[in-house]
Amino acid sequence: MLLGNSETHLHWHLFPRRAGDIGTYGNHGKGPVWWLPMDQMYDDSNRPDEPTLAELKTKLKKEL
Repeated sequence: MLLGNSETHLHWHLFPRRAGDIGTYGNHGKGPVWWLPMDQMYDDSNRPDEPTLAELKTKLKKEL
């Protein structure tokens, strides 16, 4: 079993990144996204609008 799941599987959580996206948190602004305070990480200002989200999905599908 993997992490207590009943079926063995592998999955990812994809976090699109950009330079400076966690500000000065972490190791001088470098590190995993979860080092950013949750209230900032989940703020609506971090959500892409519908056209941008559609573009990101298209780019991701092309790469996969």
